[in-house]
Amino acid sequence: SGYKLRDVRSCKGYCCIFHRISSPAAPADEQVSVSLLFYHLTDGGAIYYTIKKQVIFCDYNRRYALNSQEFCSSFRFVKITFNRPHQTDRLTGEGSPTNYIGQLITGSAKLVCGGKTVFLLPGEPFFIPKGCNYRSFWYPDGETVSWYSLGFDLLPFQPEIPALQKLPAGGEEHLNRIFAGLTVCADTIGHLYLCLSSVSDRMEYENPGKQSLTAHAAGIIRSDPTLRMDAVASACGVSESTLYSRMRSIGVTPNVLRQRALCDRASELLSTTDKSVEDISSLLGFSSSSYFRKVFRSHTGMTPREVRKKRGV
Repeated sequence: SGYKLRDVRSCKGYCCIFHRISSPAAPADEQVSVSLLFYHLTDGGAIYYTIKKQVIFCDYNRRYALNSQEFCSSFRFVKITFNRPHQTDRLTGEGSPTNYIGQLITGSAKLVCGGKTVFLLPGEPFFIPKGCNYRSFWYPDGETVSWYSLGFDLLPFQPEIPALQKLPAGGEEHLNRIFAGLTVCADTIGHLYLCLSSVSDRMEYENPGKQSLTAHAAGIIRSDPTLRMDAVASACGVSESTLYSRMRSIGVTPNVLRQRALCDRASELLSTTDKSVEDISSLLGFSSSSYFRKVFRSHTGMTPREVRKKRGV
């Protein structure tokens, strides 16, 4: 059509930088300028462009308007701080609402996904994939616990989905450039994807189908921890042996899911009633209050007393 791409550079299929897209026949006010954009190109991918001040990126059948308001709003770069222990529970439902790269600044943290636990100390970057069903526990060291959080929707890995993990070394320079200002702009978006491309060959990947089935089962167990596993499997539309196999493949067991559901119920009772720990333990079917305390702390990172103190009960 006579359109030209100028000053295009590629990095072995991982990113492209667009300095200008224009048409020699187009009026100056209709020429499209894009300062810096990065994204993964795969076999069959293509670039589509117009003179309507919009650039569309296409990866197979997925298209994104890169300089539209929707694209810009899909990034959220912030610093998060708490002066008390904090917990996030995305075990059930749709899981993480977006992809996250983070880095702990102060305090310590624990990320739990299935049978996998990731412990974090200051300076350690981590990755949480969109849709991941996980729990996070954040503990102050002194006065606060704080971390950088880089949220984004678009991943340059298709069809592979990275697992929840500590990020391998190699992307620190790019992350530091983002952390310096935490503004969403062409430069920081570019460094985000350059960070991913620099560590992608050493990241861990997983089958998202296995995770989604386990998340579905977790939701059913959470709604009724007393259900038998054959009933849970039937509700998931698979055989009991298939459900057990999928759970084992990501290192989780029905007992772990049931314990999590019971601990959630225990947290609710501790926060909203004056029932004793012994009464709650008996009500939820634990063999003893001491065993209940052990299980509760392993799943929440807190003792029953700490939960009550936090909630003011």
